[in-house]
Amino acid sequence: MIRSIFIINKDREVLLEKHWKTITPRSALESVCEAIHFFQLLDEMLDNGFPLTTEPNILRELIKPPKLLRSIAEVVTGRPVGGVTSTLPVSQLTNLRWRRAGVKYTTNEAFFDFTESVNAIIDRSGNILLAEVEGAIDCTMHLSGTPDLTLIFNNPRLLDDVGLHPCVRYFRWDKQRILSFIPPDGKFRLFTYFIPNLSSISLPIALRHNISLKAVSNRFELSVSPKSTAGRPLEKVKVSVAMPSEVSSVNVTPSLGKSSFDTVTKMLTWEVGHLETQTYPSLKGSVTLHSGFTQVSTAPIVNLHFEFPQSLVSGLRVSKLDMHVEVREFFSTFSNLSPLGCDFYYPLDKNQGKDVNYKPYKGVKYVTVAGNFEVRV
Repeated sequence: MIRSIFIINKDREVLLEKHWKTITPRSALESVCEAIHFFQLLDEMLDNGFPLTTEPNILRELIKPPKLLRSIAEVVTGRPVGGVTSTLPVSQLTNLRWRRAGVKYTTNEAFFDFTESVNAIIDRSGNILLAEVEGAIDCTMHLSGTPDLTLIFNNPRLLDDVGLHPCVRYFRWDKQRILSFIPPDGKFRLFTYFIPNLSSISLPIALRHNISLKAVSNRFELSVSPKSTAGRPLEKVKVSVAMPSEVSSVNVTPSLGKSSFDTVTKMLTWEVGHLETQTYPSLKGSVTLHSGFTQVSTAPIVNLHFEFPQSLVSGLRVSKLDMHVEVREFFSTFSNLSPLGCDFYYPLDKNQGKDVNYKPYKGVKYVTVAGNFEVRV
């Protein structure tokens, strides 16, 4: 018996995920409504068992979200009342398959969220053995018409092993290292990148340690602080210490935050939280070994977790963002398709297609988070 169904498009987006469960908290009517919507999606996405329509924006235009009243009317009358549209979406017949046509907003906004995950290995002396960055740009676009955006970085040559959304013009990136694109409507991931072997990286956090896990000489002390070069406080700071199997119990006291020790997994967790600059919170105490052991066989493994808002460790920034917006009225009949294979329908007349420039709100947010951040002690 099939327990679940997944459909993933070529952009690696999970478009449809359905789990068959024997027990559901929903009422019978809600379950019927959900099942109707699910099979409507299947009917549009698959053709004779093969994926056909896998663009989220096209599916949103073809099939409206399930509503309880509409589903009740369909069950009672036995006729569809608007769950599936009878007209083909314009975007299904154009090269802009990722953007629906006729988008209009009273408030036009464009948000870019830059997130870098830093993977690092720090030796006992505080030297960086390995430092690499995995980055991503997530966008939220609420823009009318057909906006054409150009995003320019201050130092794009740093970026390696990039991943581009299908809306990005590859030749512009390949030749000029510029992101030129007509974005989808709503949320999407525009760009991913990788920066290996950063030699001049400045990590925003430092860990000092003084640990001796022996029966005769037992001490445990950790201290964490933002580096002076950071200039901003850190958020969601957490220190995880994987203790050796010989450890029986841990008795420590944090000067800031709270700590806990799991005797089953041997994991010591220190949740610091918000960490201001020029502060040096510490975790001090002792460790008890199992009877019969005088020392541990392996050293503890320390991992740091943090968020560093409004900054990227790679130094990447947006130096310029240009936007040109084109708003047009289009035919809805197939006979007016462009014979040259253009992206859009022809306008009704020459005066109806016009360029409209508006000033949207543009916001850029930077954040650095810890990936696999290990400190050897």
